[in-house]
Amino acid sequence: ASTQDSGARVSAVLDMPSVDWPADRRNISEGESILGTDTIEGNALDYLHTVEASEQGQLFMSRMGVLTFLSRLDATPTTDSLITFADDGTGIPFTGVAVNYGTELLVNSAVVTSAAGTGIANNQRSRTAYGVSAESIDTLVNSQAQLDNLADFIVSKFADPEYRFDAISMNLDTMGVGNKATVLAMEIGDVILIKFTPNDIGTPIEQYGQVIRIDNVVEETRHDVVIGVAA
Repeated sequence: ASTQDSGARVSAVLDMPSVDWPADRRNISEGESILGTDTIEGNALDYLHTVEASEQGQLFMSRMGVLTFLSRLDATPTTDSLITFADDGTGIPFTGVAVNYGTELLVNSAVVTSAAGTGIANNQRSRTAYGVSAESIDTLVNSQAQLDNLADFIVSKFADPEYRFDAISMNLDTMGVGNKATVLAMEIGDVILIKFTPNDIGTPIEQYGQVIRIDNVVEETRHDVVIGVAA
């Protein structure tokens, strides 16, 4: 592979005769990270995940079967098509919610490596408050400046634990036609607003989240959808 942005590298992998992914079943963003020359080898999906890590973007299969790669700018959540889920009648109803408040996503020390070197970033305030939570990421970027920027990006985004909704679940069989169509049209990267009233007492907790996972659980007499979200 030649020196190219991460989106072009994804396309180069998909164009290889050993992969030959159809051109009409891909949606590839121009990447922000510039990747160095490399020998593309091994498992194609594993390699694409390394490209994804090098971009800090998103790689996924859309609901229409289109392989999608979003740069870290394109993957930034927006509220242009906000969907509200609520247990108080002000949005699409859900039947279950998983809440998380902990350090599972906490990163306050990041080490980012590539053939160009090593980038290290620390958030000392977070390390003092919560202890050291380190993550090492191997990338393909071709400059020290990019390594430093990626390390800074990671610790700035994940330096603090957050009270967040991990997932919501709903039964499509109990929904009206309009709500069912809205849920089935959702895509990875969409932003939703969740309103949840614990034990139906007090003021609802409201939080925006970005859709990172959509699971369909289909049984003979029931169709449930589980939406995983990130704050």
